[in-house]
Amino acid sequence: QSSKNIIFVVGHCASRNFRIIGMADDPVDIKPSIDKACHAPCKKFWDLYEACSERVNQAGKGNCSGWYHDYWACIDKCAAPRLFSKLK
Repeated sequence: QSSKNIIFVVGHCASRNFRIIGMADDPVDIKPSIDKACHAPCKKFWDLYEACSERVNQAGKGNCSGWYHDYWACIDKCAAPRLFSKLK
């Protein structure tokens, strides 16, 4: 079975100025909503990152990449089982 895609086009044929405004069966990216749901369990890492960011802004030098990566590692660990359970 083949899936049919419906493309809605708005524009003028003479000028070939087309704009695609929608497709049937568009995939939906659920990762942003899962990341948002994982923010609460990873809030301590986010708070550490924000505290570092404030210190760096006051000092005018340094970076907080370690804290940033710790936060995203927590998000990834939280999101992975939720995300993979949704995949077909």
